[in-house]
Amino acid sequence: MSTPNISEEYIHQQRVALGAKLKAIRLERGLTLEQVGELIGTGKSTVSKIEAGTWNASISWFILFAHALEFDISFILK
Repeated sequence: MSTPNISEEYIHQQRVALGAKLKAIRLERGLTLEQVGELIGTGKSTVSKIEAGTWNASISWFILFAHALEFDISFILK
C-alpha cells in the first residue's frame, strides 16, 4: 500500500478544522483555556495551539479532550 501524496497545506487545514471544533465545544461548555488545560493535564498554551491548529497533536490529545469535555470523539472527526 502506497502513502498518499498529501500536501502540508491540506494537513494544516485539517488541523485547523479539528481545532475549531474543539474550541467551539470548549466555548459551548463555558470553559477557559486554562480550565481545559487543567482537565487534560497540560497548560493553556498547549490547548491554544491545538485549537489554532498550529501544534501537530496526536490522536491521544483528541481523546483527552473528548473525555474531559464529555463528547464523542467521532463528532470532531466528521
